[in-house]
Amino acid sequence: MKSPFKFLDAYELKDRAVFFGREEEIEALYGLVFKTPLLLLYGLSGTGKTSLIRCGLASRFSAPNWYPFFIRRGEDLNESIRLALGNALPPGKTLPETLPEQVSLLFRNYLRPVYLIFDQFEELFILGKKEEQLAFARSIRALLDAELPCKILMVMREEFIGQLYYLEKEIPGIYDFRLRVEPMGLKKVQEVISGSLQHFQVRVPDTERNIERMYNNISVGKSGVQLPHLQVYLDMFWREDFARTYPAAEQVPLLAGMAAEPSVYPPLEFTPEEIDNFGNIESVLARFLAEQERSLQAELRQQFGTGIPDQAVRQVLDLFVSEQGTKKPRLYRRDEQGLHLADAAEQLLCSSAPPP
Repeated sequence: MKSPFKFLDAYELKDRAVFFGREEEIEALYGLVFKTPLLLLYGLSGTGKTSLIRCGLASRFSAPNWYPFFIRRGEDLNESIRLALGNALPPGKTLPETLPEQVSLLFRNYLRPVYLIFDQFEELFILGKKEEQLAFARSIRALLDAELPCKILMVMREEFIGQLYYLEKEIPGIYDFRLRVEPMGLKKVQEVISGSLQHFQVRVPDTERNIERMYNNISVGKSGVQLPHLQVYLDMFWREDFARTYPAAEQVPLLAGMAAEPSVYPPLEFTPEEIDNFGNIESVLARFLAEQERSLQAELRQQFGTGIPDQAVRQVLDLFVSEQGTKKPRLYRRDEQGLHLADAAEQLLCSSAPPP
């Protein structure tokens, strides 16, 4: 069952009608973009940095003035840049060697300013070697010196911004223009919850008091709320309340209608008793993880047979987390036997697959 909430994906431009609570940050970011060609956006994990750009900043531009390239490091950041820009060229065009030449060619072809957005930029320091970092810094320096219609946004977790020191020799102004994305406090979370519930036709009696109740359940005494936690909380609450409110015979046509017409949602109500019984975010996340593990484990066993280990899902998930707690990219390939991950994961997922 899929709820109408965004869940764990970043908000995109198409989601601007349900992107609440970041108006001040959108205005600040939009203003900075016109003051500098190089901007650092940073904040704690889970503050919504990617959504702020993909949805918030994007919503301020008309299409001819917004040509973004969202680039993750992959195996090598410099190669990922070449791949992203090369894929944007018309057929028959050859990508030049240097970054300034590449950006210049794109601008001449499309007559739109280019935005290079390096998401989860901390991966360059966690996973990259000094040679990769130096090559990147020199390319960015050359691009800035060329004074092309191009903006560079580096998006990263704030605990890693000290690592930018190693790039500062090549990029002296790397710290000059920056914006910190603060965790959402009570007022902004109330705005997010209230706006989202209203949009998705969920009624909450004594709205202000009970939304504060939900906030307390999610923040569990901390000064702010991680947005992924808020998204999981609302998604699971909606799904449980939907199952509780509508008889099984009515659920399938209602969900089908919601999928066919995304702006039509079945009315629900979150009562104070339901909010209390739903529990705090720690119990919600535990239920969510257990639910996902059961579902994936069953899917793996159906596909590969009973030889799949009991903890296969948890062991595979661990492979995607770095020692610093960040997401760790993994290469994979797909064939008729399924998905093959590098290193130990390949053996874990495919050892029990029948021979071709």
